[in-house]
Amino acid sequence: MASDSAQIPNGITRLLLVEGDSDKEFFIQLKKHHQPNAQWHILTYGGTSNFRTALKAFMSQNNFKNITHLGIVRDADFSGGAFQSIQTTLREQSLPAPNISQQFLGDMLKVGVYIMPDAGSSGMLETLIWEALQDDEIASCVYQYFECLATKGIVPKQERIPKAHLRAYVTALMVGKSVDEKAPSKDKDKNYYSDVYKMSWWTWDKPEFNGIKAFLAGLLAE
Repeated sequence: MASDSAQIPNGITRLLLVEGDSDKEFFIQLKKHHQPNAQWHILTYGGTSNFRTALKAFMSQNNFKNITHLGIVRDADFSGGAFQSIQTTLREQSLPAPNISQQFLGDMLKVGVYIMPDAGSSGMLETLIWEALQDDEIASCVYQYFECLATKGIVPKQERIPKAHLRAYVTALMVGKSVDEKAPSKDKDKNYYSDVYKMSWWTWDKPEFNGIKAFLAGLLAE
């Protein structure tokens, strides 16, 4: 039995499945900026290893029959095969399996897949967010910090680098930009990288987000 938070609400025809809570928060905030009045719902499937089980559970819900557009988002990570893995699971469940990332395929039910960070590169959600922060003055300081650590023999594993960059960036915010006298007081209380895009100076109008916006347009298309 799925928890209430994993239930497909009544009246929903557009469903987006994402890996975890950080991904869900990202899309909640993006939704407020991009198509805020559109009726689509976000559910988490609890990580890549749980996707097959979670998809079957979602499909068993009575309201799944109302879904006309199903979007699935997954991290590419660094080992390859993320898109093919989703394809395989979709075919196992007799669902439409797109041939390329971003494409929606199907008739009665259209299914689309987006592989983070940009439907082509290795990485994850954090990679996408970090790419959008490259023109920020603190970004160069973060790189210098990790270069210094490397001289001391501390080198993060490849799969940890995007998260590490963002954590270091947020730590810098606590002593820098976030406590600027011109910043609203609410910005001073931000502690997690998932809150970066809630800050007053954050913008979704970055070219790095064009791909995921196009994918969401497909989710909302007729």
